Amino acid sequence: MRDSGAMSDTARKALAVSLIFGTTSAVIGVHMPFLPVWFDWAGLSAYQIGLLGAAPVFVRILTIPFAGYFADRWGKAPELVLWLSVAAVLGFLALSQMQGFWPILAAIVYLAFVWSPVFPLSETVAMSIIKRTGLDYGRMRLWGSVTFILTNAAGGWAVERVGAHAVVWLLVGLCTVSTVAAYVLLRTVRGEARGTEAVVHASRRISPADVASLVARRDFRLFLLATGAVQSSHAMLYVFGILHWRTQGISAEWASALWTVSIGIEIALFAWSRAVLKRFDPVVMIAIGCAGGAIRWGVMGLDPGLATLIVLQAGHGLTFAASHIGAIHYLTRTVPDHQMGTAQALYSAFTGGIATGLAMLAIGPLYANFGGKAYWAMAVVALSGLLASLAIRPRPEG
Repeated sequence: MRDSGAMSDTARKALAVSLIFGTTSAVIGVHMPFLPVWFDWAGLSAYQIGLLGAAPVFVRILTIPFAGYFADRWGKAPELVLWLSVAAVLGFLALSQMQGFWPILAAIVYLAFVWSPVFPLSETVAMSIIKRTGLDYGRMRLWGSVTFILTNAAGGWAVERVGAHAVVWLLVGLCTVSTVAAYVLLRTVRGEARGTEAVVHASRRISPADVASLVARRDFRLFLLATGAVQSSHAMLYVFGILHWRTQGISAEWASALWTVSIGIEIALFAWSRAVLKRFDPVVMIAIGCAGGAIRWGVMGLDPGLATLIVLQAGHGLTFAASHIGAIHYLTRTVPDHQMGTAQALYSAFTGGIATGLAMLAIGPLYANFGGKAYWAMAVVALSGLLASLAIRPRPEG
């Protein structure tokens, strides 16, 4: 009877983790590819759209580590996920009323403060649950990719059939659903016997000593350079990908289909990540992602036709999924438990903040002057990541 109850409790936790991964990624599925389309509809220039893409990335450098530190010190990760989600709903509502570059920038910066930490904090809570229950990270995380596909398709349909103005309202609705999922996650954590205490003690506080000891490691610095390069090399695709495809005569619905192809491969890798990691070392996975990026963006710069784009979008399974899986398992295998929170914060702040922010600042002028050939700059960035990954000599956890 106890076994049956335990199984039921595990299933409930699995549902809560899947919901938070799925609903937060659902927001990203519209936000990432289609918010630049809304910016374009609002009459902003390529330079301004590039700045709007870069600004929140730099805000994350501060907000994500601060939110992680606050969650570690006061044990408020589940509560933070909920209240930041509520604040994000209000932010998207405000954005829907903004006109002109500066008011829109103000709303975007506000959203970066409140929305950027939601996914990392959700993952922190989810990982603590997964660690205690033995749930498979990849099998939980893949639901984020599934909902990304669904909302990406919905975004393409909305832009094509309703108009670009519908993008923000779709984000308001999806963020509201994500807020409900955050509440479910909070109730699940609170429902565990001493569950909140377990979350609090799952990691230690981020301290200057932890940061210094990690940054002093040559292999960790090379790891940040490699993962930062491969993830930031997506800047052109994320900011101007759909806009450029539309100049090639590709409809918003076909653009959504191209994203569906990329995320489909991503789902497969997440689902079978355990089997893949039995054959490939995490550092090799990162190197494969970097090499895939150099090839993918190099061909993208030639403005290929739709058939070739389908093949190139399948490469997202390498440039994003393989490199991310490799990164997570590299940290797990080489970083001591008491430094894990610091390592994850540095990884998130560098790849999603500093590296990607610099790439997005550069991509606006590059696209304005060179169009699709700006992808070649991203190929160079990915190639630099490959060189860094080949120089990594990871040391075991100690």
